[in-house]
Amino acid sequence: MKRLFILAIAFLLVAQVGPLVSYAEEPPTSGQCGDDVWWKFDEVTDTLTIYGKGPMWDSLDWNHIVVTPYHHLPVYHVVIEEGITQIGEYAFWKMDVITVSLPESLEHIDTGAFGGCMSLKEIIIPKNVRGIGSWAFISCRELNDIVIPEKVQTIGRLAFFNTALSSVYIPEHVRGIAPAAFSGRNLVEYQVDPNNDQYCSYGGVLFTKDMKTLVAYPIGSKAKHYEVPETVEIIEEYAFCTIQGPLGSFPFPGDSEPSFFPGELESLPFPECYLETISFPDSLRLIGSFAFLAQNALRDIQVPRNLEIWDYSSFFGIHSFARVEIPTAVRYFRGVFFYATEPVYEVYFLGAPPPIWGSLSQGEVTLYYPVALADAWAPNGEITYKGYNIAPYSYERGDANGDGQVNTADAAAILRYLVRLQFLSEQGMINANVTDCATITAADAAKILRYLVRLEPTL
Repeated sequence: MKRLFILAIAFLLVAQVGPLVSYAEEPPTSGQCGDDVWWKFDEVTDTLTIYGKGPMWDSLDWNHIVVTPYHHLPVYHVVIEEGITQIGEYAFWKMDVITVSLPESLEHIDTGAFGGCMSLKEIIIPKNVRGIGSWAFISCRELNDIVIPEKVQTIGRLAFFNTALSSVYIPEHVRGIAPAAFSGRNLVEYQVDPNNDQYCSYGGVLFTKDMKTLVAYPIGSKAKHYEVPETVEIIEEYAFCTIQGPLGSFPFPGDSEPSFFPGELESLPFPECYLETISFPDSLRLIGSFAFLAQNALRDIQVPRNLEIWDYSSFFGIHSFARVEIPTAVRYFRGVFFYATEPVYEVYFLGAPPPIWGSLSQGEVTLYYPVALADAWAPNGEITYKGYNIAPYSYERGDANGDGQVNTADAAAILRYLVRLQFLSEQGMINANVTDCATITAADAAKILRYLVRLEPTL
């Protein structure tokens, strides 16, 4: 009887209050997206139309959440009518847009405007556009062709990162190209208008006009070797970066950098890498952050003897190095620059420890320092060596190739160096100069050979 009474009371409560589950209202199909800009959605054609005058509003709130009211709609086609002058930040972020029509009145495509539109295959940028913002077309993976209008002056960071572009033509009036503006698995060449006074291309690679900064290397190139021109002093951030992470590699809109961490690198898509060797000029002073990120075909590198700054994570994600020599000129490291899994890294410093900011490495890495500089390398309050081994080393006179022994290979290395067929490290050149002359000559190779057949008592 008591149970029936409880059921009756519950029935009456439900009847009075109404159903406990409420249904969401139908999503709006029109609204405002600028001071004098409006939008409407056609459910029959799946087309979103933007109309009015002036700039669109930005679409990102303080919590980095896209708030544009049409983002929840199944939009496949976008038509922006004449009168609109600016596409707001993240206006179509990660939408399933297939086609886009832009007006001649458009002057600026803002940050993240079409970022993550993975179904977008082509878009015609109007002739009056002057600026393309950061992340504007990032991860538009099907976008295989783009014409940058003559009036464009700036192209933002990661603007066309992770796209399907095969070539890029930089017109005359472009004044600023941010790091990693272009990158993609199919990109094989950069071309620059010869009248552009800020940039040029040489061998399909993008440089500043004075050839002192290497801005970007086309990662779709199948070349196995690249020789950096002797004029180059700086390799720009992301210049040789091959990783093409999903948009999820960027934690939220507005982040300035992708979040590449060791545990995540293994799961990210890597295009096939072809570059096995690279020659650096003695003029090189700085290698930018993430410059060679995930260039997994690269074998051991010869660090130029005049390099001063090795920036954040320059060679992060490369597993093919076994041994690296750090020249005495290096005075500044920024954060992680190696990520070792297999094989174990051996990093030889040829001088005193440079200032170290953050952690120097991740993985099994052994740092070797000159035995003569043991005091300078002793851990103290400012310098610590966490997460890796540290050990002294000494080179043997005559060991030109740095393999720890003196034999005919060292004489051959000297001769090859003299005809520019081989690079000798800074320490290797010191070891090779067994005649103690001003420069290395064939006499050094001859003395090593005489020593090996016991015609010279010592080196």
